[in-house]
Amino acid sequence: MQIGLIANINKPSAKERIQEFRESFHQYGIECLLESETAKLLEEKGKPLSTLGENLSIIISLGGDGTLLEVSKQLRQKKILLAGVNIGNVGFLSTSCFSEKEILAKAIKEKSYQQIQRSFLKIDIHHKQTESFYSLNEAVFSRGGISRLIELEVKINGEFFNRYRSDGLIIATPTGSTAYSLSAGGPIIHPHSQALLVNPICPYTLEQRSLVLNDDAIIEIKSHNKQRPVLISFDGYLSKEFSQEATAYIQKAESALSFMQIGKKSFFQTLQEKFSLEKK
Repeated sequence: MQIGLIANINKPSAKERIQEFRESFHQYGIECLLESETAKLLEEKGKPLSTLGENLSIIISLGGDGTLLEVSKQLRQKKILLAGVNIGNVGFLSTSCFSEKEILAKAIKEKSYQQIQRSFLKIDIHHKQTESFYSLNEAVFSRGGISRLIELEVKINGEFFNRYRSDGLIIATPTGSTAYSLSAGGPIIHPHSQALLVNPICPYTLEQRSLVLNDDAIIEIKSHNKQRPVLISFDGYLSKEFSQEATAYIQKAESALSFMQIGKKSFFQTLQEKFSLEKK
């Protein structure tokens, strides 16, 4: 049996962990084919992630949530099952932590795992031409380097809803509700929910609150900031300027990606564990 393995090579002891991980899986008769940059760290030859995604049914991401987010976007249109092994901090999206690698290997060998479908956002930015971007967690409109409020007009399904005066605005998936949006005071949304979240960052007035929509909604956003630049970022990585002449259309993407889950831990047990909530 063969699976793909991509690692965050900038993590401490990444080389040793990759080797240890491969050896553990080898004991269960599972061969780990390495992604190109991961293989280079071990002075071996690997294959591009896109090639692994076409030829294999399971890819494992060894790193933190950031690594998993980046890998998921590259594999968005592949029919694969993605598993995250956390060697980072929170690891909310991860299937297991590094110390549970034998449990993961056994689950893959026996096919005793579950699959969770996670949806993406599609962000179309219309200006002189249309650019499309995808996010698993969120799209964030922010004020850039100037400490002043920005003003963003929001329409939902073509109908005017609100003008937000705030430090920024987050549009999130249920998966992204436990990321930046949570830090900005947004609600936690169960990953099985068919929803989109609109959440202002530090709004100027008290009545500006989070809004949860059906996932078939189309959210239209325009900037009303002549003197203040607005930036839009996708899952905390790629960032670009969002001009006053541009319009963003945000909706649920048609594609989704399957994430692996092992064991019988519920979403609420994961919340308790990751956020140190009180247990009975």
